[in-house]
Amino acid sequence: MWDAVREMSWGGTDILLTTQYLDEADHLAAHIVIIDGGRVIAQGTPDELKSRVGADIIELHAADVPTMQQAAEVLGSLGMAEPATDSSTRRASIAAPAGARLLPIVVRALDDARVPVEDTALRRPTLDEVFLELTGHPTGRRSCRRTSGRARCLRGRRPRSCRDRRSRSPIGSAIQGPIQEGGIV
Repeated sequence: MWDAVREMSWGGTDILLTTQYLDEADHLAAHIVIIDGGRVIAQGTPDELKSRVGADIIELHAADVPTMQQAAEVLGSLGMAEPATDSSTRRASIAAPAGARLLPIVVRALDDARVPVEDTALRRPTLDEVFLELTGHPTGRRSCRRTSGRARCLRGRRPRSCRDRRSRSPIGSAIQGPIQEGGIV
């Protein structure tokens, strides 16, 4: 299906795609509108949105969690920012405002500290990271909980009372249907 959508787009057809699969949006969309709480909070090309939230990222992959923690300590010692770690994937990462100029410095620091890593990469932020930075929460379905007479949406299943709620954005009205809160158009 995505190949057909891509071919239509390359053929000059304008397509309105609503999705929470940000990798698809990154590859298919020329322009993205991020909607949260029924309001447009950001829009632009994928590259413009990625540039808005920060620098490139240096990401390290280690063979085991203790080595990942050592690599994170080395990243932290460079004084740029607090490194992020993910024990489940054994990855440590740090924002790299100097981009490619910083990568050899990181590699030398890891070598000097004798911390072996399996992979080192320099990458742009993902649209998932952009969404999280802009909204403060990950993409995903939300559910509503009544508090003080008002519905409040949270991650998880959407109860029936919230399923038919319409977006207040002009885009939601134009397509005559609900826009999933916390999604990308």
